[in-house]
Amino acid sequence: MKKITVIFVCVLMLAALSARRGEAAPTASESVKAFIAAAERFLDSLSRSAPWGEFSEDDVVPLDPVAQFDGYFRPLFNLGVSKDSMEREKNSFGWKSVKYEENGNRFRIVCEYATGGSEIYEGTYDPESDRLLCGMMCGVGTSGGIWENIEFEYMKTDFGYVARVYDVLRDVVHKLAIKGDEGVVSWGETEFKTLRASIDYPKEGRAWYEISGDRFVLQPWDGPAREYKINR
Repeated sequence: MKKITVIFVCVLMLAALSARRGEAAPTASESVKAFIAAAERFLDSLSRSAPWGEFSEDDVVPLDPVAQFDGYFRPLFNLGVSKDSMEREKNSFGWKSVKYEENGNRFRIVCEYATGGSEIYEGTYDPESDRLLCGMMCGVGTSGGIWENIEFEYMKTDFGYVARVYDVLRDVVHKLAIKGDEGVVSWGETEFKTLRASIDYPKEGRAWYEISGDRFVLQPWDGPAREYKINR
């Protein structure tokens, strides 16, 4: 009887693996939406779990570029879908025109605003590894100069995601590792290095926050890490 049970369990596992291999790779649009949803879930958990009242001003890690994924990269929601879908969104974004090109895994989007200025998105998406790399520039032309310049990358892992956001003008890198409501986010690196599929990947940064189980850990700019208990 035990032998039959073991064989049955093995058959179920093989069937599950086969079904997973047969799944279609996500489109770039589906992938970006899934990543941003995961990032927002983690950031919401972080905002609710951090003992903000016990932090000094120097302890606070600036998270603006990470918290604004949705706003910065919303045009990518249409990648891999159709040019028509991008055209339909012109009114909601206030664009005068939009040019959308895909060539294999590479993409380029140029959005021009009726009020002047433009946004340019260039990058690659690999559906097999569910990995996206994108550069975004916003500006009002050469006379006004570029006022935003960000490089952004994420990769799906067996536990969730790893990601990084490079604010070119400020020469600062945010790093993320997301595992549901848990994870690590750091700030302060000045090199846009290769991603590592590790939950501890962001701890390469100078300062970071971590949520793990009922622990909230702060690594401040200077001094040892401090740990707090989370009341969930």
